Amino acid sequence: VGSPTLNNNIFPSIADVLTYIKGLKPRNLVGAAFGSYGWSGESVRQVEDILKEIKVDLLSEGIKCRNAPDSDTIDKCLSIGAEVAKRWDHKLK
Repeated sequence: VGSPTLNNNIFPSIADVLTYIKGLKPRNLVGAAFGSYGWSGESVRQVEDILKEIKVDLLSEGIKCRNAPDSDTIDKCLSIGAEVAKRWDHKLK
C-alpha cells in the first residue's frame, strides 16, 4: 500500500481504502508499505501500523523516499511486488 505524506498523515483516499478494508476483516494478506514525502515521512509508518492491525504478512520494512524515488528505491519496490506475486501464485495452486 503506497501513500505520500500529506500534512503529516496518510493521503486521504488511501486512508479511506484502508478503513474500508479494515472493516471487511480480510485474511491471508501479504504486502508492504511505501511512500514519498517532502518534509516528513509519517505516512509509511501509519500505513504499516494499519497493515499490522489487520494482520497483513509484511514482506519488508516500509520503504519511504524523499520526493521522487531513485533507482534503488524503485528496485526495492519491484522486488517486493515480485515477492507478493510469488506468494499469491503459490497460494492459488
